[in-house]
Amino acid sequence: MNLPMRLLLAAAVVTLITTAFTAFPKKTLPKDAPRAKEEAKQIMLYWYTYPYDFYNDYKNIADEEYELWAMYGFPVNQTIGGGTLLMRGYVNNANPHNQLPYVFLYGHFPFMVDGPGRPTDQTRPVEQVVKPAQ
Repeated sequence: MNLPMRLLLAAAVVTLITTAFTAFPKKTLPKDAPRAKEEAKQIMLYWYTYPYDFYNDYKNIADEEYELWAMYGFPVNQTIGGGTLLMRGYVNNANPHNQLPYVFLYGHFPFMVDGPGRPTDQTRPVEQVVKPAQ
């Protein structure tokens, strides 16, 4: 083989390797990728109250969050931190439940106060509420 043919072959091999095989393939996202979170909220679920496990209704997550917010007047979402479990959503309507809940909804109620920042008697320790006789 002569020199120009070897250079041409080497150039073709380098071009093939650098263009066809990349270390990080290009990821393609669907056009509606930002809507994925909203579409996940459109899953229809059977809602049961907690702790009594009474059937409530058949709605998607966003509608159930709104209904509970309108009912209680406080934020309701899937964040467990500082929340009180209100509802559990199941994919099917079997009772007794044959699967774990798909989603939990928590209500975020404020602390009870009887003044600017002072806790009520329900949240104080008993020693502070009951004063010893003098």
